[in-house]
This record gives sequence, C-alpha cells and structure tokens, in this order.
Amino acid sequence: MRTIDQQAIIKTIGHEGGYVNDPVDRGGETYRGIARKFWPQWMGWLIIDQQKNSLDFPKNLKHIDTLNEMVVGFYHKNFLLSINLDLIDSGDIVKEVFDSGVNCGSKTASMWLQEAYNLCNQNGQIGKDLVVDGKIGPTTAAAVNSFPKQRMNILLGVLNLLQGERYLNICRKDKSQERFLHGWVQNRIKL
Repeated sequence: MRTIDQQAIIKTIGHEGGYVNDPVDRGGETYRGIARKFWPQWMGWLIIDQQKNSLDFPKNLKHIDTLNEMVVGFYHKNFLLSINLDLIDSGDIVKEVFDSGVNCGSKTASMWLQEAYNLCNQNGQIGKDLVVDGKIGPTTAAAVNSFPKQRMNILLGVLNLLQGERYLNICRKDKSQERFLHGWVQNRIKL
C-alpha cells in the first residue's frame, strides 16, 4: 500500500471516530465510519457483536488489533482500490476523494472529482473535459495527474465546494441533520 493511501485511511478513520449507534444518523449503527446498514456482511460486525456485553463496551473495541486491521483492509479494498484512487498521484486529491467517498459514497466522490476537473479546466485550456460518470479510470487519472501542480489547490477547493453543497442540501431537506453540519464542515471540508 502506498504511503499516501495509508495517510488517507488514517485521516478518515480519525474523522470517523469509534462506535456510534445514533438513531438520527442515517447510517445507523456504525464503527469507524462503516455503517452496518450499508455493509452488513463486513466481518468486523461479528467481533463487535461479541463485545457488546463487555463492561467497557464500546471503549474496548479500539484495543482489538484484529478489528483495527479489518477496518484498514476494508477501507483499502472498498474505497481506495475499488475506485482506482491508486492511479492518482496527488496525495491531497487522494485523501479528499477517499474521505468524501467514505462519507458520501465513492461514485459521488468520483463524480465530484470529474466535475471539479471540468470546472477548473478553463473551457478546455488545460485538457479535454472528462465524462462525469463516477468511474476513475486511465482517462480521469491522466487528466488529474497532468493538472498543473500550482493550481491543484483550486481543484481541491472546488471538490470541497461540491461536497459542502451536498451537506447544505441535506440540511435544507431534513432539519434533523443540521446537528451534523458543524462536524461535516470542521472535519470534512478544508476551508
């Protein structure tokens, strides 16, 4: 695993925290960002369920090495390799798309990368616009990797704007989700 991939996973795990079972959270029961509702077959749930009767649950979970290794493996397989982030050279872009993918869905995060590239492309002056299909393949990777390094912060900023727009729309549609907005902005969006 590349160093930037490891850094992306560590950063996201830090945002996700530990065990949560908040009835208002759309993901429901979650461990380090892995929602049982969306990933019921993840093998880590077996360990978590075995620990629920422990007196120090859920604090004891962070000390179970096997579970921690399963989390890292899960993220590497399902959110890095599955969308080909290993083809992207910029560590900042990898971290942002990975973290957004964990929080908002990989296809959505991949589409944001493609849309951000197109918006920053200055009407084709940097390269050909990308098809916004949510699939990071050789064409998307080559475009992002050839994006001018001195303007990479602009591309990153547009990614964050697109993500921020999503969070605002969630809160506009469902006022109960406003309680998560501060955390989303503080932890997920680089200002």
